[in-house]
Amino acid sequence: MTNFKNMLLYKHKENIIIICFFAAVTGVYDKKERLMVRKVLEESKIPLYHQIKEDLRARIEEGEWLPGKLIPPEKELCAEYKVSKITVLEAIKGLVREGLIKRKQGKGTFVAEPKLEQSLNRFYSFTESIRQKGFELERRILGVQNMEADKHTAKHLGIKKGEKITEIVRLRLVNGEPLYLETIIIPVKLCPNLHLKDIGSKSLNDILRNEYKISLIKAKECFEPIIIDDYEAQILGVKNGVPALLLEHTTYTTKNQVVLFSNGIIRGDRCRYYTELE
Repeated sequence: MTNFKNMLLYKHKENIIIICFFAAVTGVYDKKERLMVRKVLEESKIPLYHQIKEDLRARIEEGEWLPGKLIPPEKELCAEYKVSKITVLEAIKGLVREGLIKRKQGKGTFVAEPKLEQSLNRFYSFTESIRQKGFELERRILGVQNMEADKHTAKHLGIKKGEKITEIVRLRLVNGEPLYLETIIIPVKLCPNLHLKDIGSKSLNDILRNEYKISLIKAKECFEPIIIDDYEAQILGVKNGVPALLLEHTTYTTKNQVVLFSNGIIRGDRCRYYTELE
């Protein structure tokens, strides 16, 4: 086996499809080898912009351009790939949408910082998870109020319509960057005077455990891809229409009683969740 990258090709209905690249011992293409790869790419029926996007992705993942560093300007990429500016722009736009790179007006295109990852294999605290990774977490409370539960909210909490609830709207920032816009709803009968607690600086899970003596047994989470609207974009500091995740979270105590229900908007360009299968 060669020490360089080897390409695995799969032929299906006369279309050459790039399935994957295997990492080289050196981890880097030499110039001759990259030209050979591009020749195969050009012969493929896959759109050229998509081929370039995947090639740029591979180069970033190999470490040719590190997080925070500039990638070559469009003019250089056009010359390197021997394609039009429109083709290069389409490739770059695709990587921007995925959060792999970001563009700064007047400065160029930079490799983005790696996405924050969260395992779904166990009950977790967002606060503790972020701190364990060595990041700085900030909570901004956008609103707190006591109100009556409507039919939809009552159903999620397992209470009667009209019962008192506490609604908390907050924004969570990691290293100063807005990532997670969240609305949390908790029955007042379980946590009276919650709206008077220091929910801006303390973990909500810690408040429930330590101040209300509530055992948090399990949680259910549902994820759904969405497109951010004007309000959400403004709060999260992104453009309208970018992809995100809608997360519905339900926390239970003993006897399957619901303690908390929340729905949140998580930036898809900066966060991802994963699970391990055995």
